[in-house]
Amino acid sequence: RRRHKRGYYRSMFVGYDDTPRRGYRATIYTRCTPKWYGYYLDKNLQKSQEEENDLLFLYAWNEWGESGYLEPDNKFGYGFLEETKKQRAKYV
Repeated sequence: RRRHKRGYYRSMFVGYDDTPRRGYRATIYTRCTPKWYGYYLDKNLQKSQEEENDLLFLYAWNEWGESGYLEPDNKFGYGFLEETKKQRAKYV
């Protein structure tokens, strides 16, 4: 994989489904669980630290219609937020 330069930041997302906007031409990423999210968050934080970058952008502005959210829900409870806290603590 390509190493990012200092000042070029990594990004990742929780889930994504733009079916409401694009219909049959939608892009959908499913099966995101707190466990997988935590795994990839850890890897991205580790790589960002190695590259001496202090920021990692998360696509999760609580866009419920597109499945891009970290807020608690009925399926995973606080799982995504708990993984964020757990992984962040390793790098602070």
